[in-house]
Amino acid sequence: MATERKSPLSASVTPPVQTGWTVFVVDDDFDDQILNKRILEKSPYIKDVICLGSAWELFSELQARHFFYDAPNNPPNSMIMLDIHMPGTDGISLLEQLKSSPYTENIPVMIVSGDGRTKNVQDVHGLNACGFLTKPLYMENLNNIHAVIEKGKDWRVRGIV
Repeated sequence: MATERKSPLSASVTPPVQTGWTVFVVDDDFDDQILNKRILEKSPYIKDVICLGSAWELFSELQARHFFYDAPNNPPNSMIMLDIHMPGTDGISLLEQLKSSPYTENIPVMIVSGDGRTKNVQDVHGLNACGFLTKPLYMENLNNIHAVIEKGKDWRVRGIV
């Protein structure tokens, strides 16, 4: 009697990755903004990279894009990349603010910092950041960013990169 073989196509199918993501790079160093932007623009998933120099600029941009008017549980395909050390509101405080608002808590936030001390990494993961990358950003880091994008809206449920 012949055994029935399952087709490899019958296995669970991963849904296609949504393209058209917008990444907000928040860093007070203009050179780091440009470097990050150049690398991020090489991603097939990322449509737009918006560079901002402060927490205030980020909140102004999010407001202009109606993040605070749309349904809080359905943010657009967006990711925020934060530096830790910035004048005014630093990246850790900004992360806390973002995660305490129902309008921004579901947006994946990745920290990109030259300060990779263990305490900083633990702090940002404890605040529900989706990852921590050390500066400078390299092309290889796109794999970490793509892992978050591929999880889509479920990045938080399925774990931290």
